[in-house]
Amino acid sequence: TEHDLERVGLLLVGDIVALADHFLVTSRAARQLALAEAGEAFADRVSVLPFAMALSEPELETVSRARAQSHGEPPTIASFGIVDPRKLPALLVEAIALVRADRDVELAFVGPVSDALAEELAQLAARLGVGDHVSIAGHLQREDYLGALGRSTVAVQLRASFAGEASAAVGDCLAAGTPTIVSNLGWMSELPDDAVVKLDRGDQLESA
Repeated sequence: TEHDLERVGLLLVGDIVALADHFLVTSRAARQLALAEAGEAFADRVSVLPFAMALSEPELETVSRARAQSHGEPPTIASFGIVDPRKLPALLVEAIALVRADRDVELAFVGPVSDALAEELAQLAARLGVGDHVSIAGHLQREDYLGALGRSTVAVQLRASFAGEASAAVGDCLAAGTPTIVSNLGWMSELPDDAVVKLDRGDQLESA
């Protein structure tokens, strides 16, 4: 459990910081977590190196082509990266079922997913009557992944908890110029307010 993890220090950050000359993290929130385990005595060893977000020119061209080709198609809400219960995928399926009552919209999960979770989400979508409007792409080759970024009307990148990580998927969305909604949590809470829409936990629940 999270309580056990905190109690016995399974993240091992305290040990690593104590042995390191310098320890780099990608956000102020991650620095706070590291020092909570290592102790404030090591504060001078832990620094923030902001998470890099960029796509190459050829990659941006692939995104742009896909964006142009998708003109006139129904809006697509997408979630990028590893599909995991911590990222609240079931909440997105429930939300899309409500949204489709008023407008034609598709939902796409783009990223690695276990067979069990993929089946669970597909069954939920079917029960809610949106089985034909929810796609679970799984892992895609890079060009197909970039195409999905371009075809997406908006990316919704939610998280229920934060353990110090930054999100490469959110970085890809922003680098591609895809409008992005995130949880107001951890690293994502430090993104510029004019770059993403941030949802607090209560807002996430109300959205469904």
